[in-house]
Amino acid sequence: IATTGEALHCFDDDLSALVGCIFLDRRRPLVGLASYHFEDAGTAYVSYQSVPESWVLDDGSPMPRRKPFKQAFWHSATRTFHGLLDWSPTTYNGASGWEFVMQFSTDLRYICGGSIAMV
Repeated sequence: IATTGEALHCFDDDLSALVGCIFLDRRRPLVGLASYHFEDAGTAYVSYQSVPESWVLDDGSPMPRRKPFKQAFWHSATRTFHGLLDWSPTTYNGASGWEFVMQFSTDLRYICGGSIAMV
């Protein structure tokens, strides 16, 4: 797997199936409240544009409006996205990064499994 900066490099094909999609948390169904965005075949990010002011990084600075995934790739055979949110040079909830694994439903309409590991 090759990555360059914040660019998304696909494991075995591109993210075209997810292009233009936004995924929301059912508990917080609002765009910009930690919603997942797949803008094009090379851009995926988490939007924090609608989070409460109380959501701040550990150094007290506000959450970024948009946080791009790094070291990201898509595996189409398993419909799984992998990516890293890098909070450095600060931390968020004591972690310098979060490693995401998101598995999508067969129709790609929702995230059906996965994990977030703090690193």
